Amino acid sequence: MTVIGIILGTLCGILAVVLLVVGVLGWTAKLPGNPIFGIRVPEVRKSKELWDMAHRVAGPLWALSGLAWAIAALVAFTASGWMWLVVGMGIIAGLVFLGMGAGMAAHTVAMVDNKRHREEIQATRDAHPKPVDPEAGQDADSIAPAAEEEAPKPSVDFAALRRAIENSDQQ
Repeated sequence: MTVIGIILGTLCGILAVVLLVVGVLGWTAKLPGNPIFGIRVPEVRKSKELWDMAHRVAGPLWALSGLAWAIAALVAFTASGWMWLVVGMGIIAGLVFLGMGAGMAAHTVAMVDNKRHREEIQATRDAHPKPVDPEAGQDADSIAPAAEEEAPKPSVDFAALRRAIENSDQQ
């Protein structure tokens, strides 16, 4: 078990240092754009501002992940018996914090990017309003924007739906 503790402690220690460094750099918005470390979803890579925003969100959780891995590494060097549970819990906690940071950051940037996209569309619509045809009796107030028009509602065959449910209950 000593060999396993040394190997596991060393690996956890290396990952802890990497996660702490990347987490602190991201938290302080000093993590440079690179193809290895960081969040690599398309929304995050659109601009430096979005890259920094994403890593400011992920940084604290990544640093916490590094701390959990560091605790697991320190305990792994001297672990025996039930202490291996602490190592396992530290590793799992590190993975959870790592995933939470990445997920929250990607979600935040996706929301911001979507909001900006909608604002651009609205600005385009405001800059290029629909033409008004006064000969057809239209004025600017009588024309509804295209986004507010109702889509046709799909028709549902309730009899077929009931038969399908009855057939699934019989099987």
